Amino acid sequence: MSRGGLTVEDLEDYLEGLEDLRGLVLSSGFIDGSYDYSGRLSSSVVVLAACGVKVVDGRYSGVYGSTARDPVVYASRYPVFEETSPLIMQAFELATANRMLSDGDVDLLFLDGALYASLGYTLMTKHHSSILDRVRGHRGLEEASVKMRLGDYAEALRLSEEAVEEVVEGGVELLGLGEAYPVAYHVVWDQLRLGELERLLGDAERRGVGVFWLSKECSLSLLSRRMGYKWLSDPALLAHVMPHAKPSYLVAHRLIDSWPPQGAPWGLVYVKLGPATPFMCLTYPLASEGLLECALGTLYTLSTSMGYPEPMAIVHSRSTVSRGLARLIADRLYEASGDVRLAKTVREAVGLG
Repeated sequence: MSRGGLTVEDLEDYLEGLEDLRGLVLSSGFIDGSYDYSGRLSSSVVVLAACGVKVVDGRYSGVYGSTARDPVVYASRYPVFEETSPLIMQAFELATANRMLSDGDVDLLFLDGALYASLGYTLMTKHHSSILDRVRGHRGLEEASVKMRLGDYAEALRLSEEAVEEVVEGGVELLGLGEAYPVAYHVVWDQLRLGELERLLGDAERRGVGVFWLSKECSLSLLSRRMGYKWLSDPALLAHVMPHAKPSYLVAHRLIDSWPPQGAPWGLVYVKLGPATPFMCLTYPLASEGLLECALGTLYTLSTSMGYPEPMAIVHSRSTVSRGLARLIADRLYEASGDVRLAKTVREAVGLG
């Protein structure tokens, strides 16, 4: 295959040459999470769940984290960006994965989503770009004393909700951004999340455990752009090339020049787990590449007739927080406390929120 110019025929030849997915099950953990957000008059409420289950020796074993029936509730002292909510959720997903890894009886870990989405810094809106520049230029988060004040990243998320909030509040005050509380709050949670990610990847590599992210909704267009189809996602392209393909996979990053993009150390595979299902996106640190075939075989063996891994479907169901729950909880908190910060915004009060 010519790496200089990728064609539909190249993809067809490559896919036809792939071996079938082999049935294989290694002891594995599956983690997923969700959140709901409600912006109040002068505060914010975030409700989240991050749940994990293990499959050991072919049997389900243990439930980790919090489910949607017993979610984590955060009511911040000041308004925060809604964009901060997924960072909080990811921090708890990664903390759940770290707890599972520390038990020492899994060979593979699967998280819902994409690794590349977890590696980069989450940007603010243009309105806050000047404040963000101040945060990026602030050297405090690189200093050991600041990191000590923030607390150990891995341990912070294992404390009570109140203790975690104290750690976050201490970090916010330490940044000294004053009126820019939402940005400081965002930065601190981003640091907590990245701390958990760093610990997970480091410990997994030392233990020889593979870590993979699975996304059923992928909008990447790395292959299709090389073929001149900038408007077409890679999974859509593969579905067009192989509409009736049997379960198979494509190690996409081996077909792309100048990999990895922007120096990110991760691998990319498109995998089809059922004859009637679309290609999904599997991303992972390159340190886990030696376990790629084991991971693909495990996903294939544990998939239902619908072509989706049953354990991932279970944790998705258990961790899905109902939309509107954060608003309902915020209303009840306001009724019970009378704290004006938890009152509805003007938009909500007139039915526009």
